[in-house]
Amino acid sequence: MIRAIRGGAIGQNGRGVVLGLGLLGLVLLALTGCTTIPEPENMPVPGENPERPPPETHRFADTLSICSGMTVSNAPRVEISGKIADFTPLIAISGLRLAVAPVPGACLSSGYGLRDGRLHKGLDYWAALGTPILAAGNGIVAEMTYRADYGNMILIDHGHGVYTRYAHLSAFGDDVEPGEAVRAGQVVGLMGNTSDQAIPVHLHYEILTGSYRTPKGSFGLTPVDPFGSNNGAINNDAVNNGD
Repeated sequence: MIRAIRGGAIGQNGRGVVLGLGLLGLVLLALTGCTTIPEPENMPVPGENPERPPPETHRFADTLSICSGMTVSNAPRVEISGKIADFTPLIAISGLRLAVAPVPGACLSSGYGLRDGRLHKGLDYWAALGTPILAAGNGIVAEMTYRADYGNMILIDHGHGVYTRYAHLSAFGDDVEPGEAVRAGQVVGLMGNTSDQAIPVHLHYEILTGSYRTPKGSFGLTPVDPFGSNNGAINNDAVNNGD
């Protein structure tokens, strides 16, 4: 199930709007053909509610292309086909495995780096409205709210001072709540363009490190370039260990 938010933090009123069958149909269509990520012996994730059945999880894409027909700022090296060269679906950050592109079927529309004179602190991915967004790794939902600039936004705490942010979502996953555990590959929301300003449909995705316990909270964390040379590349199958 997927829950839509009409501004404001979902944690404030505890209520969302269930999307219609048409949007749910897009979710099922987008996930068709995705391989479920097996969890070894169905081990629970720390912080997971033992009374709930383990959520369905999905495999991250093995390849990624830049968006055709778009001007992609700070794009990594690409092949003639438009696919990103030497792409690996997972990277190691502080010993944790995280997805580089947590949205199957999307293309890269903007990279990490200076853009219009300011640092673009993450990656932008484009896909059709309602495309499922997956948790990049196991963790705890630290923030689930609406902001004027980031729209419907989720922040996941993966432990060891590592976080991921997912912004401009059109809806949140029905089983996703602040303080609750999520698994790598679990649907946490849908692609959208929520913001107080008119923006194109896309996912803004950040990998962040540092201490959350500062006055700025998650906006005091240090952004990481997922395509940076200092990040360790990992084969997609490594996520099956559930770390």
